[in-house]
This record gives sequence, C-alpha cells and structure tokens, in this order.
Amino acid sequence: PESPAVIRARECDYDPKKQINARLKSFKIMRHPTEKIELIIMGGTFLSYPRSFQKNFIKSCYDALNKKKSKTLQEAKKINETAKHRCTALCIETRPDVCTASHIEDMLEFGATRVELGVQAIDDKIYKKVNRGHTVQDVIDATLRLKKAGFKIGYHLMPGIPGSTPKKDIEMFKKIFKSPDFKPDQIKIYPCQVLKGSGIENLYYGGEYVPYDKRQTKNLIIKMLKLTPRYCRIMRIMREIPPHYLVAGIKNIDMRHDIERKIDKSK
Repeated sequence: PESPAVIRARECDYDPKKQINARLKSFKIMRHPTEKIELIIMGGTFLSYPRSFQKNFIKSCYDALNKKKSKTLQEAKKINETAKHRCTALCIETRPDVCTASHIEDMLEFGATRVELGVQAIDDKIYKKVNRGHTVQDVIDATLRLKKAGFKIGYHLMPGIPGSTPKKDIEMFKKIFKSPDFKPDQIKIYPCQVLKGSGIENLYYGGEYVPYDKRQTKNLIIKMLKLTPRYCRIMRIMREIPPHYLVAGIKNIDMRHDIERKIDKSK
C-alpha cells in the first residue's frame, strides 16, 4: 500500500484519468517531455477483471491523454495518433495462465505493445510449493502466443524463491535464454522477500524457508547480469517495498546501484 504507484493511485481514487493528469502535471513541473507516453497497467491481474471494466479503464487512459472524451475505444485510439500526449507504448502485467488467445485479442484491441509475465521460476515443483497456480507449460504457451502476436515480452524473475538454491537459480536463468520456449525481451529481477501476511511468512517462521542474505543475493545477481544476452533489457532489480512490510530478506532497494558499481570496479 505504500509503493509509489499505489500511493498515487489511491490519492486519485484509482481513477485512470486523475492518475494520468497528475503524472502529466508532475512531469511538466520537472520539465520532462510528455509528447511520447508509455503507460503501464501495474499490479494485480488486470485481465482477470470484467472485460467491460478493462475496456473502460483503457479508454479513460486514452481520453486523459487526448484531453477529450471519446465515444468508443477505437475513437480514443484514433484521436491519440495525433494528440499532444501520444501513447507510444502500452504495457500490461499479467500471469502466464491469464494470457489466452482471447486475452491477447483484447490486449491488441487496447493498443498494448508489451506484456510482462509473472514467471518467477521455471520449475513445476517450485510452483507447487508456493501455490503459484500455474505451470511451466503455461509460461511456454503464453510466451509463444505473445511472440506470434508481435508483443515485446518481459519476465518477472524471483531468485531465492522457496524450493530453489543459488545453483538452481542460475540453471533456470541459463535455460530461459537458451531454450526457444522462453527468451524474453526484457526482465525484472525481484529477489524473494518475506512479506507480512504472505504464505511464505508461514514457511519462514516454520523454519522451512530462509531467504538469501545480502552477499548471496549480490553474487547471484552479478552472475545473472553477466549471463544476460545483449538484446535483453534488465528493467529493474529489487522492488520498492517499504522495509516495515518486510519480515525477512533484502531491504535495500538501491541494490542495483551497488551491484553495477561492483561490476565496474572489477572490469
């Protein structure tokens, strides 16, 4: 509830128009160009909401950028082609099992260009242990559908997830970029943390799970960065979760800076 995007959304009553207007105002104050906009529908599984809600939400986003209310989503997209604030990229986050052919048709209608999948790990035993609710085959199928539809694909990866080890994390990471079943265009690396109220919290207090310490995490991510192909963009390392929500795990959200500085020194 205290991550920046959620705070902004809550202050705007989760109204897409208000959120976009607030961000445009902030960027204007910072003298940041706003002619080209990338919209990211963050958090939750947006595609599992009622389709009418999804459509109205996306339409409202375009209407806010257009500074004009349209009658239909198609009209809103058409107006946006020549609007002052053009949406040149639209990203939707979803799960591998909520990325069917019909979901993809909807995202194409919305004007989406990139999809981020919550992959975490590519191991069915791990998925079962953490009650993930989908399989590795779901990841493979979703990835193939998205590639055929022309989307850029991002994976959220979670080293240190219960059931894994540093060695296994590296093996899975290598497979993601060697196997044609995967090969995302972008990745976000989120080392596993124990949050209050999560199922993993029970594993932690029960002694079944211990998250990686700072040294383990740094060394692991450095290996991952060196294994990442040049074509793949590393969008983010660590999540912006306030420390008081964490029971255990890495707490410094600026770890990427520390890691890149260490890599630079070793060159």
